[in-house]
Amino acid sequence: MTSNESEYMLVPHKHKINFYKTTKVRVSTDFVDTVDPYHFISFPDLLARNFDTRVASDFLGEVVSTDPMRVIVEYGREKRLMNLVAQDLSGTRIAVALWGSFALKLNTYISQHHNETAPVIILLRLAKLKIWGGQPQVGNYLFGSRLHINDDMPQILEFKSNLNALDTNVESSSRTSRLNSDTVVANPVDYYLRFQIKNIDEIPDFNEEVSLTIIATIIGFGLDDGWYSFYCRDCSKKVTKNDDDVDAGPFHCDGCGFVSDVFGKIRIVVRVQEDSGSSSFVLFERHVKDLIHRGNQWLMEKIAKNNYHAYTVHKLTDDERVLAEVFKRSPNHQHHNINDNGTPINKPNKENTNSMHDGNLDVVDLEVVTPSSSIGKSPIEIDANSDSLEWSSSKTRAIRDTLKIPKLEKLD
Repeated sequence: MTSNESEYMLVPHKHKINFYKTTKVRVSTDFVDTVDPYHFISFPDLLARNFDTRVASDFLGEVVSTDPMRVIVEYGREKRLMNLVAQDLSGTRIAVALWGSFALKLNTYISQHHNETAPVIILLRLAKLKIWGGQPQVGNYLFGSRLHINDDMPQILEFKSNLNALDTNVESSSRTSRLNSDTVVANPVDYYLRFQIKNIDEIPDFNEEVSLTIIATIIGFGLDDGWYSFYCRDCSKKVTKNDDDVDAGPFHCDGCGFVSDVFGKIRIVVRVQEDSGSSSFVLFERHVKDLIHRGNQWLMEKIAKNNYHAYTVHKLTDDERVLAEVFKRSPNHQHHNINDNGTPINKPNKENTNSMHDGNLDVVDLEVVTPSSSIGKSPIEIDANSDSLEWSSSKTRAIRDTLKIPKLEKLD
């Protein structure tokens, strides 16, 4: 038994049960189920985020429009996404994003029933509300969600009955459905080509917030220079600590005023370099965990709260196809060394590298070769018998480059 307090919770109970490999589970034949298993939140409350957004809820509504299902290919794997709009019985609408098998299931249903005029009612068990583009959006949640489409279950049948009982004028004016069962294959390169492609030495030329695409090699991790910030639970905006009026609330949000319900986001500083220079970039926890294979708790124990000037990374990739395509459009690509497959070989400048040791950030004085394929590419390894974290890339048998990153303590 442990505390059920995190950014994502399936149920609002203060405790949760963890199973071990040795845990035994059996059916209790005399168990009497008297608890309503569904927890629906009204569309107005969803839109206003007038509930504990950490907790999953159940979602019921009519699908009124869908975008084509997008197939996104990254690292040789396909991800499916279907964006849609659903509405309740009063006509209030909200955006919904279905991922993976959920997107495929709805897309298949619409394709098979495209000639029918019956409304498409969905019930999404254990849904999660997120903020996308500044707007609330409902979606499936990890491995707990279940999607029901026009199933013969009491909740959907009752919704259909109430829908049929509505005034015909309301039904004809605001309940027109536009359902699309097309499929679009999204090219991962397209995302990075949306932005200006610049070299590191060109970043300071921008005096306002801007999104850029940069190709560079990570040459050091500053785990001790990372930090975590707090954000408002209701609007997801960054909050500041309130020391002036403690009674008003421990934090202040520009959108919601004084608040106490906040959550933390972890950020880690990395040092990157290419031919034009070097810079510090900020990776959020979703990127860091992919690189070092460690969770939030481990990261939070390693980092300290401090200030640091760095640039924020919104999306990270080492996909060779993306790198090759973006690199063709980079400002000074003719001065770079190119692999046979078109990807750049970034060589840290020794003069710059030797001068970049600052505090806890250790930068290696080696030629770091951008991996050209998934073969021989290794993630960062944490060696309990060493005093450093190591990242290795093996392009040939003759060359093995190792990046050593200091760590605070040995791991169990």
